[in-house]
Amino acid sequence: NISVITLSDLKEIVKDPDNLLERIKKINVLKEKIDKILEDGHYDCDDIFLVHDYADSTSFECIVYYLAGYIARRLIKHSKCEVCISNLKDYDNIFRREGVLVNLKSRGFLTNPDQNLFNILKLLESCFVKHASSQNVFEDTFEEFFKINNLKLIFPCPDHKSRVMSDLFTYYITMRMRQYTYIINQENKKNNRSKKKLSKLTND
Repeated sequence: NISVITLSDLKEIVKDPDNLLERIKKINVLKEKIDKILEDGHYDCDDIFLVHDYADSTSFECIVYYLAGYIARRLIKHSKCEVCISNLKDYDNIFRREGVLVNLKSRGFLTNPDQNLFNILKLLESCFVKHASSQNVFEDTFEEFFKINNLKLIFPCPDHKSRVMSDLFTYYITMRMRQYTYIINQENKKNNRSKKKLSKLTND
């Protein structure tokens, strides 16, 4: 059986910062659930793309690869564990097709993510896209992710796997929510400008 992490779990932790003891209990429950998923091995995320019609799958993978590198760099920055670091970044495949955007923009500052990390975020991104316009996008994305049949995760560091996975999911979805909100705001501003111009022309 899969240990489902509902994002009422994470939501309760965020909502209750003052009650420290209760917050610690909730965090421990969340870590136990992630531990249970991580212990069972790896997963294959390719099946999820069979039900999506991406106009340009290469662009999709390049963008997710780029974002995965950003997240990997952020996680590495806060880690002193060599096992974690070595399993967050890719030291070899710097000329992969998906890495084109990273290589173009890198100038040595961007990170090529580990394949496992990239696979997780491809799957998480496909879940986010489904619920991007939802009022409960954070919760709905997580719920979608952890309801996937036969979902199994792997991270080789036994000491930090729960924290790394929790941070990975939280950082990525929060970042995508900000990006999505920014895009919507820009589109609204553009539409408002067009309406004002049209109104001015009509009134004149």
